[in-house]
Amino acid sequence: MWKFILLIPAAEAGVISDAPRVSDLALGVLQFLLGIVGIFMLTMLVISGLRYLSAGGDEARLEAAKSSLRYSLIGSAVVFGAMVLVTTMKYIL
Repeated sequence: MWKFILLIPAAEAGVISDAPRVSDLALGVLQFLLGIVGIFMLTMLVISGLRYLSAGGDEARLEAAKSSLRYSLIGSAVVFGAMVLVTTMKYIL
């Protein structure tokens, strides 16, 4: 039961003024989720690259690999931008 107390930092604060702000908790959750999505995007980039290398001259497979790589790069740019935004918000708030 006590291992779950670490999931709620406010429970260990003791005094209400020592409790973390809601914005800090929300930004922590966002950073965690963006980290998970970042790992997924990196995995998709590797898979897309492998699909491109293994296309073997087949135009349909080559085009599918290029499309997958393009969308992976766009997604990576969006995730990177979101990470920059969340990190900036953490220091502003």
